[in-house]
Amino acid sequence: MARALSRTDWSEGGKVATVKGKEITSDSKALTADDLAPDAPACGLIMPISATDNHNEKHWAAVQTLLHRGIRKAGLQPANVWEGVNDRISKRIVSNIFRQDIVVADISDLNPNVMLELGLRLASKKPTVIVYEHGGKIPFDIGDVGALPYPGDLNILEMETFLEKFSALLNARLAAFADGTYEPYLGDVVVEVLEPQTKEVSIGEAVLERLEEMARRMSRLEKSSIFTQYNPSPARKNIAPSHPYYIQFSIPLENVDAFERSPLDGEVYLIGNAQNGRMVYDMVPTSEFQFEKFALRIKEFGGYIEKMSLG
Repeated sequence: MARALSRTDWSEGGKVATVKGKEITSDSKALTADDLAPDAPACGLIMPISATDNHNEKHWAAVQTLLHRGIRKAGLQPANVWEGVNDRISKRIVSNIFRQDIVVADISDLNPNVMLELGLRLASKKPTVIVYEHGGKIPFDIGDVGALPYPGDLNILEMETFLEKFSALLNARLAAFADGTYEPYLGDVVVEVLEPQTKEVSIGEAVLERLEEMARRMSRLEKSSIFTQYNPSPARKNIAPSHPYYIQFSIPLENVDAFERSPLDGEVYLIGNAQNGRMVYDMVPTSEFQFEKFALRIKEFGGYIEKMSLG
């Protein structure tokens, strides 16, 4: 299991890490896969995995294998940013991008997903190494960051030279970050990254909280049930013939929820939706005084009085 790298893993003189008793520095000989410790610091990898305009999936699988080899030569544990335990891949990728000790991004073919993920990583101000296929284009706004080319045909002899430079660059970036000399892409710009917060509660507290939430929902249903159980037929326009006091009014749809959860003085009958985005109701108060009080409440919720009768 890869672990997060802390400053306790570093010492003076540019040391990068100690793996199986071997000290790695920015000018040390890269370790082989056999020397790699199981708890080596994680090195994230951002790259295409599906076919792009210029390459198929097999090509990217070969590139991934070679980049993993170079990462191990640096004494680091390869960790693809899209892999992990979170069910949501987008959340998994973002979490890995910000948390991994160092990240490599292959910007060959300028894959949109890769460029977005690289932008997130650069915002973290943590060590980042950019690689690309020789002959490919580098966007001008990341050109000054520096990018290391690898042979497009993945020629084994040329690739060995690339891997030596690649592993040394990984070690150099980590060493610079440890001693405070690493220069991030954003310079002195401050970007605040908030860690997700969790709250631990007992099973009893969790059950009680859920029951209270259910009670609140039931209360809202009870308050709004009067609008459904007396719902008249579509042909019914108002209830004036059988009541001395009545009022027909409309409420904007955006205020209906708050209105229906407010205390009511009388029986309210739902008529239906008006074409202008308002809900139409009939209201039968128990007295003229409540009628006047309710008329004021309608206005509080942006309502309009459509019809009314004072007996």
